[in-house]
Amino acid sequence: MPVILSTIETFRGLGRSNVIEIIILLNKGPMAVFKIAQLLDIDTSLVSTRLNWLLYAGIVEFEERGKFTIYKLRKDMPAPARKSVNAVLRVTRDDK
Repeated sequence: MPVILSTIETFRGLGRSNVIEIIILLNKGPMAVFKIAQLLDIDTSLVSTRLNWLLYAGIVEFEERGKFTIYKLRKDMPAPARKSVNAVLRVTRDDK
């Protein structure tokens, strides 16, 4: 069960390296850890660490598909997390 983080805690976590990039990728659709690592050109262990934080924050969920773990943004994420994610996606969309 995810822990509901405050908006400040959520933004603090979003400031961690690569978390925002992972959210942007997952906003496009579900994705395996190895694919995220490949697209961001970072180690799978770092991706897993960041995804664990996002899971703890209630932002993502996962399912096992054979030997792969597939992550996606939760549709029912807690309100503070949803606010933070929406803000990140809005800012990154506006930057284009």
